[in-house]
Formats: sequence, C-alpha cells, structure tokens
Amino acid sequence: MSRFVNLKSSAAGRPLSLFSAARKSSRSTKSPKRIAKSMEGCRLPPDLLLEIAWHMEKPRHVLDFCLTSKASYKYLLPALFSVLEIQTVEKCQEQLNFLLRRPCISRHVRKLILRPSHLCVASENILHAENEIIRTVELLAPNLTCLNTFIWDGHERPDDSIWTTLRNSCTKLRYVGTGVGARGIETDSQLFNFSNLKGFIFHNKWRERKFLNLSEILESEPLPSKLWDMLLNRCPDLEELSLGSVGSSMNMKILDIRPLTQGRWPSLQKLSLGHTLMLGEDEELTVEKNSEFSEFLCAHSTLKKLRLPYPVHYPRLDLANSQIQLESYSGSLSSVIGLLPQCQNLKELVLCADEHAAWYVPYIRHILRLLPTVTTLAVWLDLSFRFDVENSVTGEQIKQESDHMVIIRSILAECPQLEHFKVLCSTKRKYGFSMNELSRALVNAPRGLKTLEITKVHTAVVEENMVNVAARTFHQLPDLEKLVLRYAMKPWSIRKPMILRQSGTYETILRENSGHVKLFRVDEIGAGLFTCFNRHYTHSLRPLHRQVTQTVSKLRLL
Repeated sequence: MSRFVNLKSSAAGRPLSLFSAARKSSRSTKSPKRIAKSMEGCRLPPDLLLEIAWHMEKPRHVLDFCLTSKASYKYLLPALFSVLEIQTVEKCQEQLNFLLRRPCISRHVRKLILRPSHLCVASENILHAENEIIRTVELLAPNLTCLNTFIWDGHERPDDSIWTTLRNSCTKLRYVGTGVGARGIETDSQLFNFSNLKGFIFHNKWRERKFLNLSEILESEPLPSKLWDMLLNRCPDLEELSLGSVGSSMNMKILDIRPLTQGRWPSLQKLSLGHTLMLGEDEELTVEKNSEFSEFLCAHSTLKKLRLPYPVHYPRLDLANSQIQLESYSGSLSSVIGLLPQCQNLKELVLCADEHAAWYVPYIRHILRLLPTVTTLAVWLDLSFRFDVENSVTGEQIKQESDHMVIIRSILAECPQLEHFKVLCSTKRKYGFSMNELSRALVNAPRGLKTLEITKVHTAVVEENMVNVAARTFHQLPDLEKLVLRYAMKPWSIRKPMILRQSGTYETILRENSGHVKLFRVDEIGAGLFTCFNRHYTHSLRPLHRQVTQTVSKLRLL
C-alpha cells in the first residue's frame, strides 16, 4: 500500500492527525483490510475523510485511501472520480463506457481531459475512434452534472454538436478546450457560443499531409470573429487563456491573434501563446504596434503564469512599468532575459520554445544563477551541431563541450533548490547518449530533487532496460519520488513533432527506515522488437542494493 504523503496542513496550520496515523501504517506490509480492521475503534465523520482526500495530490493516493474499507470507498467517491485525464483510444473508450453504465459515479466528475491520440500519428482508424469517443461523451453528458472542465486533445476537432450538448447538459462548465487539425476552424462553431468562461484553450494540431501547398502554409490564419466576441465581450472573468500549439510545423498554420491586445481581464492568471503571431509579415513595425502587446501584458498585473513562443513574430517586450510578478515562465532564452525584473519570485522555468545547442548552455547557467528561487526546470537540448571550423576547435574539445552528462550536471549545479527537472534531448543518434550514462549526470544533483524526466532519441543497439535505469537512479537519489524515461522514434524539432517509441513511469511505493527506496511502481508502454507492450507491476530494489551502492560510490570518487 502506498504511503499517504503530500497532505497539506489544516486551516489552523497543524497537520491532520489521521494523516500521521496513515503514514505510520503505510510503512508496514499490512493489506488495506488489515489496516481498516486495526482502525475499527476510530470513528471519523465522512466529511473529514473526504476533506483529507481532497488534500491528496496524487490520484493513486486517493485510490489507496478508498480501498481501506467499503465505507471509505463510498464516502470518498467524489474525490476519487473528480479529475479524469485519459490517454489512448482504448482507455478513453473503456473508461467512458464505465461511466456511462454508472450514473451514480459519473455525477462526481468535475474535470474531464481526453487525449485519445496523445503523441500518436494520425490514421483512419484513430480518427474513426475519436468520432466514436465523442459520441460516447454526448451520451454521457446528461450524467455529468458537476462537470466544470472539459478538454479535448485529439487529432481533429470534434463534431460541433458536442458543444451544444455540453452547454445544455453541464451548466457548471467554465473551462473548455479543444484542438483543430486538418479540418480547419469552423467560423460559426457552437464552441463560440459559451459565456462566462473562466478558462479557454484553442490549439492548432499537427497533422501529416501528403501534399503541401507552400503558399497556404506560410499564410497566417485569423481566428473567427465569433471567438473574439466570446472572449472579449462575454467572458469578463477569464482566468486562463491558451491559444496555439507548442512549437511549429510545416504542416500547421500560424494563428493570427492580434485582436488579443484589446482584451482586459482583471482576473487573468495564466496566459499561454503557442504557434501564433502578433506581427504580420507585411506589417510595418511602428512605435504604437511595438507597444500594444507590452501594454496588454502590463494591464494584467494578476498574471502568474506566462508562455510565449519563439519571438520571430512578436514585438520586443517592454515591461519596465509592470507590476507583474511571474511564478512560471515558458518560452525562449532571449525573452526571459528581458523579463528578469518580473521573474524575481519565479518557481518554474521552461526553456523549450526551441532547441539549445552546446554554445547556449553558458547563457542558460547564467540565467539560472540570477533566478535562485527556481524549483521546476525544463530544458530542450540538441547537440547535433558541434563543429566549429572557424575557431579550429579540436575533436577532443568538441567531444568534451558536447558531453550530455557534463552539460546536464552543470545545469543542475546552478539550481540548489530544484525539485522537478525535465530534459528533452533531440540529438541525432550518432551524437546521442545511452541511458546507462545517466548516473554521471546525477552525481551532485540537488538533494531535494523529487521528480526527474528524461526524453531522448532511441539508440537501437546500446539502450539499457528502462527498469534497470530506474533502479539505479532511485538508489543514487534516495529522495526521488518519480522518474519518467521516454524514447522517441527519431529526432524532432520545432517543425517536426515528437513520436514516442517507449515511455516508462516509475513511482516510489515503499522506503526502508534508512530512507532508501525499497519498492517502486512500474508503468511502461511502447513498441518492442516485434509487438507493442503495456506493463504495470511493482519492482523491488533489495537484490540490487549492494551492486548499485558500489557503483554509485565509485562514481562519487570520480
């Protein structure tokens, strides 16, 4: 049974007493039934149990809490099914049909996020399955009486009837999101008939096409006037707004969002702008045009999270008089330099708007030194380009300066408070690295590191079994709670999307008294040599303890 961790304190500032008891009991190997039996004399109000469940950050912790007894399962259903994020076509169909058969459970769903084709290439079968999923949602909608958020992340936009159904059946719906693929934007869509939204997501999706019309691709696509009428005139309390997808593609149009600068939302906290433009190709850059977007940002002093695309279609920012204090920023390295006064309390920094070669690393390290409060960091590296003929750099120097493990270790050294670290590495196979080298990069990693994500291009010959990499990493970083490893099929870029080959998620379940991980949960999905696989099991570290400890000790001496 998992430890009941990450519970927040009560309103009085004191830890919840039941949490302490649950944490002690979870260290044992007792089953949920035995734990429930040992607590028979402890009778607590159902409202208190539900309040404890609401404070649990991870869904599986809520599930473990529910399984302590039949009574607790009954009372904790609202927390267990409040947020559902479902990936893959099969899971979407299975779980939506489950909810359709059980109206008493579906009425507890508050947030429904569907990603049926997450990081998958579009095909006729997948597109047909997406239509079936949407039809199931339409049947399910009358039972979703508490639904507050609905986000569709498929290859194509759903049939327009889904928005009418949701608007009529789910009166509490305040956050809506969808993607648009090759079918394009429907100017008179029912999606734009919502009012009083608090969150809106509108992404253009990548879709492979056999025939490319270059003039059509280079031309920007204006968003429908009905969309702007909805956002500017009928959603005054907007808190979150996301327009355009991350990155770009030769198969994806750029969205023209210039009317955005007319908006004024006093409660806006999160603004995410992807493959979009604020300056037209033939537009003359005047002082007025250059300041419009900066004035728009300055008018929203409540802004806490900001994501900007690569600044080729955006004017230079001037936020000298702004009262904004960002907690999260995602964008290009050049943009964050101009936002340093607004980033003094920054907690999250995502530098994934474009790939960074080896010569960008010193600038990244310099920025991190100026932002000591960062606890979450994501960086996109691509060390495929490493030759410097003009300066006559030797082969040995090139190899040393483009060593992935040395670079990752140098970045970690600049973030003593780091808790969450994510690395995307799209380096070509010829110059890439193997996962068995990861230990070198983590020798002096911050002790408080809780989650680690590594995504790289798969190298067919020398890749080690993912679970062995996870076992070694948990031994090396005793405080690590979650590790995510991903292999991409081939190198990707801002013009070509990532296609995953294999993904593994590893979460700690049980620790020894010394603090070392004893047992962790394994979730792996991907394509093997002959067939696809989907594995879920637990893995013990005890047989590997002595061998891995010796390996880590040797690494620390280097």
